Amino acid sequence: MGSASFQEILKRQRGGVDESKINALIDGRNAARKARDFKEADRIRDEIKAMGIELEDKKDGTTIWKVKR
Repeated sequence: MGSASFQEILKRQRGGVDESKINALIDGRNAARKARDFKEADRIRDEIKAMGIELEDKKDGTTIWKVKR
């Protein structure tokens, strides 16, 4: 049995979710919202939601997310 990398362990703990990909999508969504491109922001939100991720929006953007259980 081989040893798992730290990133692989974190990914398993997050239900197999690629945390860096989620954060990149959130950054893109925050940029779209700031640019008032709500169609793109909604598209990204829907993509994230389809991955089983729940976002928590704040006044200054989305910084909190969790895997829906």
